[in-house]
Amino acid sequence: MNEFQFLAQQFNIESLNSIDELEQHIAHLIVNDFEKLTWILYRIDVDEELLKQEIAKHQEPEAKTITRLLLARCQQIIETRKKYSSDENHFYFDDENQ
Repeated sequence: MNEFQFLAQQFNIESLNSIDELEQHIAHLIVNDFEKLTWILYRIDVDEELLKQEIAKHQEPEAKTITRLLLARCQQIIETRKKYSSDENHFYFDDENQ
């Protein structure tokens, strides 16, 4: 699973294929459904303080900043899942699965 597939699931949309498409979707949510965007940011665990700092210090549109931080966080999530999902890292709690 890549970042776009992961985010498509979180946004409950069929697919995302580019950074521009993600940014447009975020811009739409900022204007039309900010509560949903806030919920997604919370669910994905984007650092709220970092988000505020990045928006304040960059002269780019908010949707671009949010997109950048979302993609970075999704990369972290995917890498962590890959790291801990290999067979050698499974922990079994009964004798049948060992």
